[in-house]
Amino acid sequence: FQHVLYATDFSPCAAEAFNLVKRLKQAGTERVTLLHVQDGHMLKHYSTAQRAALDAEDRQRLHNLECALVLFGLQPELLIRQGHPVREILGGAQMQNASLIVIASHGHSQLKEMLMGTIAENAVRASTLPVLVIRYQESIINKR
Repeated sequence: FQHVLYATDFSPCAAEAFNLVKRLKQAGTERVTLLHVQDGHMLKHYSTAQRAALDAEDRQRLHNLECALVLFGLQPELLIRQGHPVREILGGAQMQNASLIVIASHGHSQLKEMLMGTIAENAVRASTLPVLVIRYQESIINKR
């Protein structure tokens, strides 16, 4: 798994997945694409100024993750996409020629995910690549 695509929504569960990604150098990983998908449905309700502010905030968050990966000897790339999260994660992985997708089991919208199925679950079902799903126990237990 030389090139990993790590999809994040910056949730606590995603942070747990990132803790694993930082250690993948030991398993032969060289490159990591840091991907954040801005939900296209939600963006419809944002003004141009709000979208610009969101872009700047997301880029800064990804940059912070990028700096951490460099310290662990990995070569990071940043990618922000807009649209349907599962399609954009799978499309981003294909576009970047990733060999593994790492994703958190739950994100910020846990109630919605429980009702509709998780982004991670749908990515696993639709992906032709291996998908490593990281579960964060505390976030699940505290929300039930």
